[in-house]
Amino acid sequence: MIKKYVTYCLLIILMVCSIYLYKYISETKKYQWDGINIQTTPIKRVVFTNGVELTVLKSKNFIDGKALVQSGSSEKVLIEDDFVHIDVAFPHSNSAKAAIISHQCSGNSCKERPSYLVIPEGGALNKYFISDFSFRLEPEFSKKELIAAVAKKVRIGQDVYASDLLGEIKFAPEKGFVISHMKEAYTSLLNEHLYYYFENKTTREPLVKAIGLEKFREIRKYMAVGSGAQLVDYRYLTFVGCMAHNCDKCFGVIIVDTVNDDLWWLTVKDKDQQSGGTKIISKDEIFLYKQIIRKIKFRDDYSLDLDSDGKMVAKIKK
Repeated sequence: MIKKYVTYCLLIILMVCSIYLYKYISETKKYQWDGINIQTTPIKRVVFTNGVELTVLKSKNFIDGKALVQSGSSEKVLIEDDFVHIDVAFPHSNSAKAAIISHQCSGNSCKERPSYLVIPEGGALNKYFISDFSFRLEPEFSKKELIAAVAKKVRIGQDVYASDLLGEIKFAPEKGFVISHMKEAYTSLLNEHLYYYFENKTTREPLVKAIGLEKFREIRKYMAVGSGAQLVDYRYLTFVGCMAHNCDKCFGVIIVDTVNDDLWWLTVKDKDQQSGGTKIISKDEIFLYKQIIRKIKFRDDYSLDLDSDGKMVAKIKK
């Protein structure tokens, strides 16, 4: 009797789960959009599910333009200058859950075409950078909103031969696009202050293990004042900071590989520099890592570079 009752309950649970699974699948839709194929007839206006409008306006000379967001009587410029283009709206332009906008230009000098994912968030629209080059986007939507997005064949950097590396990136809600294999612990630190990196037991552990607690406390002191984290090549999480009340003479940077926990650090105190890392950069890899380090927004008076031994250095700007 008990066995039959248990079997009956399991069947009911299975049926309920099947119903919810079918409902989820039926309400979830996936799309595929190739970033190379731009509509020949431009989309001039998109209305999103939150009622906010996105319109492209051209100036009188038809060169400069702007992607203008309108919500009631308020206006906000999402992109300005260059040739602005609304590439696609999902699922359509009258009730969009997402759209892609880009800078457009023509001619041999136009190699880059920055593209952004635009989604409704609350009563506003926000844009998230996708790529400067071609890509294939695969967004997924529930009945109401975007629930996931993956961009494939994205240029994510260069190899030691200076050839482009293509990879896959994913959309982290309210953060932006990141390398698909980024460890989850780092996702929460995107755009956040360095303080949260120092406080996070999981993310700070590789640094503490590499330099010891005493040096960790010293670096934390040197970098107490900082801005939000930068993400380079969708993968390298970078924190820049300086010492409170002594920002001109004491500062530093921490670079973290969010895929394998490798990291590098540099501190400057009264022009005395110290640097290190968990990974030794070989002579063959110097070119590769220079491309990464030079993309970091460091300071107005110093720039970052690698010396001939693969050691990170801060150079005074001329």
